[in-house]
Amino acid sequence: MGFSTLLSSSQRLVTHTSKRPSPVSPHAHGAPLPQPVPVWAPFYVLPFCPHTVFQDARRYWLYPVNHHPSYPPNQQHALSRSMLTMPSNACPQCQRQPKHPDYRFCSVACGQSAARSAPELKYLYPHHELSVTIATQFMRCWGIGPRPTVLAVYTITWTESSQRSFKQYRDAVEFRGQFKRNGFFPGNEQKRFRSTVRACTLGEGANVSPCYNEACWMCETIRCGFEPHLQRKRSVPSNGPGIRLGAGIYTSHSSSKAAQYAENIHDPESRIKAMLVCRVVIGTPFVTCQEDPTIRSPPLGYDCVYGEPGDHSAFREDEYVVYNADAIRAAYLVLYETAPGA
Repeated sequence: MGFSTLLSSSQRLVTHTSKRPSPVSPHAHGAPLPQPVPVWAPFYVLPFCPHTVFQDARRYWLYPVNHHPSYPPNQQHALSRSMLTMPSNACPQCQRQPKHPDYRFCSVACGQSAARSAPELKYLYPHHELSVTIATQFMRCWGIGPRPTVLAVYTITWTESSQRSFKQYRDAVEFRGQFKRNGFFPGNEQKRFRSTVRACTLGEGANVSPCYNEACWMCETIRCGFEPHLQRKRSVPSNGPGIRLGAGIYTSHSSSKAAQYAENIHDPESRIKAMLVCRVVIGTPFVTCQEDPTIRSPPLGYDCVYGEPGDHSAFREDEYVVYNADAIRAAYLVLYETAPGA
């Protein structure tokens, strides 16, 4: 089985070349310590972190810290900083070796290990290159309304079968469209934002495993993919809500657009929200400025439908709709805090 089958490929990222401090052992201060428990803790700005979103020392960052009531305060502080001195390209699975330049993990072994325990969230340190890239895209693509604060970024692991079906679909679209020869990623794959109902605290504190609450559509998506959502959409009548472009899976280039659908039904007053960053096989999009709730698949020769915004368009912001569950996978989760009063 090929390397690309076992590991989820990501768009090529630029590795920061600033000098990085060597990782500090969590046992550098004496005897082995108790099992770490993720808690709220202050975020320390590192000199090689280039992303201004994280450089507000007054904010707090939700990241795993070796914190225990028996630790001396100065030891807690040192351990917190030691975790943030991890290399910015560390493999999210083993956290020891540098990740492969074209993949999320460092090796086939780490990819297989992640797939065996999938699906789950893998925390990305604020200065990790994947975290910086996703948070930067999230903030730059926020168009309307007060900007939120990014609290944490996670990568979402996939089972081997989920990886395989996504790759097979993408390869088929690439074979038809030959996008790579024109400088695009295979299948014209792109990252797009999507939000939905969350009925738990996934992403907060130590909660990195999706729940089984039937009302939690976010965890359902992470566990089961988009097929259950697609089936629900197909049961909605053509005059029902949320089907401006038919019964498909909707994403957007705009994070503020996606945020309109972020709903915490477990705590409606909470300002902490979660958003998915999805890998979407766009292929050849059919561009339209008109709503058509009767669509069930793209027109012949196209792979998705793109609602293009404009002065004479029915769409204020862009919408990409795919009609095949294998065309899309949830790849990252962004935890963020909305602005007061937003």
